Amino acid sequence: MLLSAGIYVLKQYMNGGVCQSRERIDGKVVIVTGANTGIGKETAMDLVQRGAKVYLACRSVTRAQHAVDDIMNQTGISRNQLPIMQLDLGSFKSIRSFASSFREREKKLDILINNAGVMFVLVL
Repeated sequence: MLLSAGIYVLKQYMNGGVCQSRERIDGKVVIVTGANTGIGKETAMDLVQRGAKVYLACRSVTRAQHAVDDIMNQTGISRNQLPIMQLDLGSFKSIRSFASSFREREKKLDILINNAGVMFVLVL
C-alpha cells in the first residue's frame, strides 16, 4: 500500500503543474510559437476554447494546418479562430516578415506565448 502511494505521488510530481483556471478570454488575440505539436498545440487548443483568436506561428505551414484540423476536430472551433502564420525564429528575415504581416492583420496583441525553441549549432 505504501509503495503504490509513493508511486502515485511520484507520478503526480513528474506530470508537472496543470492550469486549473477556466477564465474566459473572449476577443483576446494570442500568438503561440511552435503551436503545431506538443505543449504549443495543447496551449493553443486551450486558449481557443476559452474564446481567444489564436495565431499558430510555425516554421511549417503544412504541419500547422494538420494541427488546426486536429484542434477543430476535437473542439468544434471554427477555422477563423485559428489563423496560421509562417515563422522561423532562426531567421531575422522571417521574424521581420511575420511582425509586419501580423501588424497588418491585427491592431493589438494581448498574449504572446514563446513556446518554440531555437537551437544554434556552432561549428568550429
